[in-house]
Amino acid sequence: MKIEKINWISEIAQEAEVFLTDGEYKCMAFCQPCNYDVGMSISTALHSFMTKNIMLSYSENCLLKQIDSERFPHKCTAIVKNVSSSLVSVGKFVIELDSIIPAGVNDGDIIDFECARIDLW
Repeated sequence: MKIEKINWISEIAQEAEVFLTDGEYKCMAFCQPCNYDVGMSISTALHSFMTKNIMLSYSENCLLKQIDSERFPHKCTAIVKNVSSSLVSVGKFVIELDSIIPAGVNDGDIIDFECARIDLW
């Protein structure tokens, strides 16, 4: 993942909206403290905050979309990488969910979920 753009919410508090891309998918993440620069590569997992509505997907295509372009909530369709660690992926984005993936979902399955925010730590 690479940082395309940073919009500072508060430079004093080191809070920023960080716009990431893997070349195919894009994501806006909240970051605090933000010690990153535009153009930097990120190899760590992102983190979903207030994850809800986790369910098996009917789609075969991944999705990483802001629900409202001016806000943080996202709707995602992702491949489960590790059920026990609640790790999923969308393209090269790896996201750690803050909720347990429901029983009956296995590694390699595709799930849908929503979250209030995606964080970059």
